[in-house]
Amino acid sequence: MSTAAFPSSPASAAAEAAQIKAGKRVLLLVAVLLLLPVLAASALYFSGWRPTQTGNHGELLQPPRALPAEAFLDRNGKPLPATDMQDKWIMLFVGGASCNDHCRAQVRLMRQVQVAQNKEMGRIRRVVLAPDAAALAAYAQEDGDELRAPDLLLLRLTDALTPLLADSVNRIVLIDPLGNVMMRYSAAHDGKGMYKDIERLLKYSWAG
Repeated sequence: MSTAAFPSSPASAAAEAAQIKAGKRVLLLVAVLLLLPVLAASALYFSGWRPTQTGNHGELLQPPRALPAEAFLDRNGKPLPATDMQDKWIMLFVGGASCNDHCRAQVRLMRQVQVAQNKEMGRIRRVVLAPDAAALAAYAQEDGDELRAPDLLLLRLTDALTPLLADSVNRIVLIDPLGNVMMRYSAAHDGKGMYKDIERLLKYSWAG
């Protein structure tokens, strides 16, 4: 014995249509909410807007400055390939003709910031950069402990690197593990902000 399907009443058909229509409105609303942040961010980016305040304490260099090949010379005047400086976060002090009291204080501060990172300190390399061979020789002969640490690299600036660091003499710059000069600190900083910046970078970075 066959059974015939009962035809839908006009009221139930209208209710079903209303349900479908409401579901489509919900899906459309969800799609708009998901796309809105992307559209807003794109609009701000292409309009040239940038936030006036950021979470970092150093001066973020925009765009980052990529190290050229063989950017440094060692104590023997031989080029140190940029690859030798990669895979580490580098704190680099750009020195002058001699290491004066300010230079010594900054080199000491870099060591304190590195040690304060505890188990992550091995991901950091410290470098003092002299402007020429004579300055590098003078640095190497300094009596203070600041420049005699075995894990401190004393290197000489090359012509290829001079344009990148000409505005950072007597300052500490931060170089990422990919070889980009990406942040620098004022000559008057006390190291606290640099410690916080590096701590955050080491925590969230997959490189170095």
